Amino acid sequence: MEPTFKSLYHLENDTISVIEIERTDLPATAEIYERYQWLKFVKLTNELTPLLFVSMKADEEEQERTFEGAYLRFNNHEGTFREEGNAEQVLINNTANGVSKITGKQIAAYLKKEK
Repeated sequence: MEPTFKSLYHLENDTISVIEIERTDLPATAEIYERYQWLKFVKLTNELTPLLFVSMKADEEEQERTFEGAYLRFNNHEGTFREEGNAEQVLINNTANGVSKITGKQIAAYLKKEK
């Protein structure tokens, strides 16, 4: 069975996309960390890497996610992403448009290898 997913959050700039997905091919009894995953996609190299979720904060206007070695803050329009040792990157919130076909294929291939 091919892995299936839907994009929940998608923030991007010219070089990266930061995406939260929900695995729709897993049973409801699957662990939450298996069903919901954050990924970073580097557009130049087509490299997809998991972001290991640590914690979250959310209010009506802004959300924050902390990952091992990285931090994301965003609202309905834009966000900032920072990894340890790298400069902060400004991202556009493109959640409404979902991920591109290319990115979607990369995610599906990643999930297939992950099984």
